[in-house]
Amino acid sequence: MRRGAWRELPDFIALFMGLIRYRPTTGTDTDIVITVSVPHVPGKFEPDPQSTGPLCHDSSLMAKGALVRDRIVQSLEVVDDALFGNS
Repeated sequence: MRRGAWRELPDFIALFMGLIRYRPTTGTDTDIVITVSVPHVPGKFEPDPQSTGPLCHDSSLMAKGALVRDRIVQSLEVVDDALFGNS
């Protein structure tokens, strides 16, 4: 098995995404997409008993994934406009 690969296949993978519209003072607007993947391996998470329906999965892992996404979005700082073709 290659390094970093999962030892077990997840039941599902929750994706948390954030979209940031970067608007520099000069140049072109740029969209930045932040994605956090949260694999749910059988036996490694506790489903929320209040979740209902086939598409309603909830767990403490999902809460942590959303928190990570929110922290990334809130703390993102562009230190060099040249990365986006702006100077």
